Amino acid sequence: MSTRIPITVDLGFGDALADPQFEIEYGSLLDFPAASIRAYSPATVIAEKFQAMVALGLANSRMKDLYDLWTLPKSVNIDMGDLTAAIRGTFARRDTIVPAACPIGLSEEFSTDQAKMTQWRAYSGGTALDGRPLAEVTAEIWAWLEPACRAAA
Repeated sequence: MSTRIPITVDLGFGDALADPQFEIEYGSLLDFPAASIRAYSPATVIAEKFQAMVALGLANSRMKDLYDLWTLPKSVNIDMGDLTAAIRGTFARRDTIVPAACPIGLSEEFSTDQAKMTQWRAYSGGTALDGRPLAEVTAEIWAWLEPACRAAA
């Protein structure tokens, strides 16, 4: 008897990686050794999502990125030096200026927009952020990212 468990693999080419040697151990369900897989570091994941948010501004509809930017720092230890380097590298590679002030994608204008609030409620329902106002989430994200942005600028 065999069991199939689907996984999703997202491949990226040419991205600025803060730690190109970062690996994760992908555990086995049976008594087999874990697979070691080269992956984006959490700092790079955050930098990539944040850069997209800055570039898209009010056009951003990627509510999952907001969820990830709020959740990752709470679930994984992220060194601020690594985050600063990842932001600096990602923004340089994508020819984007690192924001010195709160970017529009995390601003009050964004988080109080009726369409964005509707998108947020639809996405966040049933997640750890269910019922949490978009304005509160974006403010917490910026409070955490701001020191790295200042250092990266």
